[in-house]
Amino acid sequence: MKNIHNGVPSLKQLCMAGSIAALTCFLSHASELIANDMCFSDGTFGSLDVTQVKQEEGPWCWVASTKVFVDRFDMRSPRLGSPYKQCELYNIGQPERTRAHDCCSSPAPRGEAECLETGWPDYIMAPLGITAAGQWDHLSWQAIKEQICPSDGQKGQPFIYVTQGISWPPIAHTNVIKGFIEDPETGTKKVSVDDHEITGFQDLDYDCWYVEVCAGHAKRLGDQIITWTGH
Repeated sequence: MKNIHNGVPSLKQLCMAGSIAALTCFLSHASELIANDMCFSDGTFGSLDVTQVKQEEGPWCWVASTKVFVDRFDMRSPRLGSPYKQCELYNIGQPERTRAHDCCSSPAPRGEAECLETGWPDYIMAPLGITAAGQWDHLSWQAIKEQICPSDGQKGQPFIYVTQGISWPPIAHTNVIKGFIEDPETGTKKVSVDDHEITGFQDLDYDCWYVEVCAGHAKRLGDQIITWTGH
């Protein structure tokens, strides 16, 4: 099984090497093309060009998940003209808390209670014009493949899913899936996950970890499919 992230050449490298027979090159409109997205035409591998985001604060998984998408959509902070900082996204998502206190005024780790609230990606996405549709059930393996590597050649999108710890009190945690890999010989299926609390992406078993057929794993609460109509 190849790792979804390590040692995978870029689309440009593959095309330069002439190794495009096993790769679907999505030559859609330039605004829809992200050069380093990779989808093998045999349907065994898909990986989106997504930057891993580690949450700056303990309760900020929802902020980190949102940042994955605003970076993917190349959305810029109107205040700075650069990619949104996590603190800016938190300010957007918690306006009542941050109206009198800008959480970008102090570096992480922040001790102010106003800057340590839990939340949901919708709190930030709605003001930014990003649509989030709740699935609230795990996606089938085929649906994950279609989400990452659409059969119509459009740009694939990662998606948010939510887990809930098995300890008490249960705490919900948002994560992002950005890729998949399948081994036809063994039948092994894995998804590429940004947990936000761990540095780097993880390749985790679809059946055992995502669909939770194995005992002792976190309970899954559902998925959110994210779309953006643009500005």
